[in-house]
Amino acid sequence: MAQVINGEIVGRVGNMTYYQQNGKTIVRASRNTKNKRKTAGQFRQMMEFRNRNLLWKVMKQTDHVYFEGKCPSAQRQFLSVNSNLPHVYIPKQIIWSAAALLQPNMVVSDGPLPSFAYQFGEFQGEPALLTTLAETDAKQGQLLLYVFQQVEKNSTPSINTKVIDLSLATDDVKVTFSDDQLVLTSTMFADSMSGFALVRIVNGHASRQTLITRCTYYERFTTDEALMIAAESYGIVKEYGIDWKVTLRK
Repeated sequence: MAQVINGEIVGRVGNMTYYQQNGKTIVRASRNTKNKRKTAGQFRQMMEFRNRNLLWKVMKQTDHVYFEGKCPSAQRQFLSVNSNLPHVYIPKQIIWSAAALLQPNMVVSDGPLPSFAYQFGEFQGEPALLTTLAETDAKQGQLLLYVFQQVEKNSTPSINTKVIDLSLATDDVKVTFSDDQLVLTSTMFADSMSGFALVRIVNGHASRQTLITRCTYYERFTTDEALMIAAESYGIVKEYGIDWKVTLRK
């Protein structure tokens, strides 16, 4: 509430605040604390951005990052092309542990080479990754198989990563061709907690490829209950009360 001191107004009047400085009356717009209130949409957006940043940290661990595009950096390009991932809500204490959730359709590379498809299946009785990559293309350049495995330790989810260069001899994956298309076979393709992406590299440029996975672990962080737990962990519900908690569900 404003007061009159020595004939001058000091304090708040409506949306304006009056105060004295160097013998002059200074007027500024008052801060509206309601404007600082984080809406449900803003909170979801914050969660989405943090989740993508956590996944970027996972990508960097592979030491094989191929993101080219309109954005000025690989990180920004990764964040941009993965803006449509499922919304997940991770509590603050878990996020600070550098957690990460494996999600389907995460873009693993983004370059000018033509994309190709792949799916889980079987080949000669073994778990396989069946691709549409032609044999002639597969033998030109480099093929990198990205492997992401969802794990949980002390109730904190994280992702183990590795990249297998298929041009090198490996016991993990068998490379063959069927009907002029590349087929990869390995027991790892039967793992329900892992995801895979196959990327073709030619002269430092990549094809745009996305991750496929059977892993549904992330779904436990997509529910209304997970949303409320995350909001409470950030102190938002406590700060703004039950009304905000109700609108959050909308």
